[in-house]
Amino acid sequence: MIKATKEIKTYEDIVNSGFVEEKTELEKIVDLSRSLRSEYRHKNDTDISSIAYNKLRELGFNNTLGTLYLVDLIEDLYSERLLLRTLGEHEYFDLSFRDNIHYKYIYDRYRINDPYFYRGAIAIAISRSKSDCKNINEIAYGVLNDILKSVKSLKLK
Repeated sequence: MIKATKEIKTYEDIVNSGFVEEKTELEKIVDLSRSLRSEYRHKNDTDISSIAYNKLRELGFNNTLGTLYLVDLIEDLYSERLLLRTLGEHEYFDLSFRDNIHYKYIYDRYRINDPYFYRGAIAIAISRSKSDCKNINEIAYGVLNDILKSVKSLKLK
């Protein structure tokens, strides 16, 4: 039998106990931006995912789950970009990195298989698209930049 060395009473006690890992600053920013997604939709009556989907279709993407996961990823990047701009940062995430945190967040949303399933589905959608570009960073950030140019009225208030 394992005996607890410290009594747990607060959230800080749980974090300090080692049962839960402390989140990095980047993870905290991404968490906050994810929570802002629905607020943008509600307050501004704008569905970024629909705009991203239409732009991907214009690039030659098919109506597949991988395309829809890519749309989710672009919407996450949109809310992150607005948040990072308000903090005075201009960070870009390398989406080709295998353990990119964004795939974990897509997994958290749907809870099917594992984060690599979503990364793979997006990779298949890109490879099967009629788009000349097959680089996820160029596609996702290109669509994101197009959205930011066309939807200038959306700002973090």
